[in-house]
Amino acid sequence: MRALKKKYYRISGITSDRAEEHLINRLTFGGSMLLALIFTSYFTRMTWFEILQYLNRTSFGIVDPIYQKDVGFYIFQLPLFRSLLNLGLSFTILMVILTVVFHMLIVNVKKPSEGTIYDINELRSRKDVTAVFNKNIFVNAIMKIGILGFMVFMIIGVTNILSIYDLLYSPRGVAYGASYTDIHVSLPGFQIKAVIAFIGAIAILIGAYRRQWKIMATGPIALFIASIIIGGIGAGVQQFIVEPDERSKEKEYLEYNINYTQMAFNLDKIQDKEFPVNQNLTPESTGSK
Repeated sequence: MRALKKKYYRISGITSDRAEEHLINRLTFGGSMLLALIFTSYFTRMTWFEILQYLNRTSFGIVDPIYQKDVGFYIFQLPLFRSLLNLGLSFTILMVILTVVFHMLIVNVKKPSEGTIYDINELRSRKDVTAVFNKNIFVNAIMKIGILGFMVFMIIGVTNILSIYDLLYSPRGVAYGASYTDIHVSLPGFQIKAVIAFIGAIAILIGAYRRQWKIMATGPIALFIASIIIGGIGAGVQQFIVEPDERSKEKEYLEYNINYTQMAFNLDKIQDKEFPVNQNLTPESTGSK
């Protein structure tokens, strides 16, 4: 925040008052420390056990039937990756909000010198409102938001990739685990959304550099539309293709469920043996006489 403030002063041509500046610095420092304390507390409370699991991870010697990854990946690694992504996404979104709020407050508290920013009343008479973004103050804010937006969409892309592995926990089908719709619709859907998120991240950077909101909005809009379309396709496939022929479509995934459930309870080691049966029972042999 202090770096943002200094850059704002330099761009705006503001000469700061020493006493007032000392108060602002103290408030900024206090807010930064509070924010750091909250995130450190959250990080240690929510992820410490998962970090220990990751550091002491071991192989199960059993791979899942869909992705051929060791079961240890899902127990010791995936939870930590998911928590770190959620923490990173929350922190980055918070930084976007703080950046926007900071610039809104600082512009009102510390008025820029004449010529460095358009007066808000002047915007009403302008036909092209986007011309305001050619001013250095707004360019600086947009670039920072663009960088943070890039980080957000990169995290969203990686999150979609990890969501592919979460399909093994899907409750959608007749049995717990990946189903026909999950593998044939949701899996490619996550891959598509990951690609859109990565392209959207680059588009946000380009849009911020060129100061073009339409380019910056391309990624979020495309990702939103793709999510709706993929969700609709998944619901349609489940209702009109899978459910009318559920036994056939889900047979492979039911077998996976049964086999791995037996494996989990050591039931796969049970041996079937045949015992000869003689049809020569008599009252004497049963002790009825």
